[in-house]
Amino acid sequence: VPVAFDFGKKEVKIGEPFTVTGNYDEDMKQILPFYKGVIGKIPERSYQFKELIMNYIELHKEYKANSLFGRYITLKDIEPLLSKFSTEIIGSSVLGKPIYKYEIGTGKTRIFMWSQMHGNESTTTKALFDFFNLINSQEEIGVKLLQEFTFCFLPMVNPDGAELYTRENANKVDLNRDSLDLS
Repeated sequence: VPVAFDFGKKEVKIGEPFTVTGNYDEDMKQILPFYKGVIGKIPERSYQFKELIMNYIELHKEYKANSLFGRYITLKDIEPLLSKFSTEIIGSSVLGKPIYKYEIGTGKTRIFMWSQMHGNESTTTKALFDFFNLINSQEEIGVKLLQEFTFCFLPMVNPDGAELYTRENANKVDLNRDSLDLS
């Protein structure tokens, strides 16, 4: 499904998800409209595209949540990091573990993100905390993102599954595959 982001009077459209072709300039042409919508400019020359990617790599190195590593990430791992942000407990798991929400930004466009619906899938959790660090920095892209968007994050939807390292919750329910059958 094509995705469009509305930035006030200008709309930035991002087409279907793309596959990296190996042609650097062609690949960058597919991602840069989003970058232009957020930052307001696109580098004009090929060497600037490479510089842009290098900037993202440097940003990742600087804002990476180094305490989150490996495949086994549990609530105990993220709670110390969550204490740095203004979070809210919005519910609890089957076993009574808290479900946290973190909301930030002032933009008209609202974006909802969650992680670890399947407790044994922690890659997105690590990426979310890297992103939290970036948007809470004074980097230009972080500031712009918070002006354009309001983000609502659920950093761990299934803390019971994370603790047991399984995709199911404590009731043996796969939260996305079984949701239609059980609703």
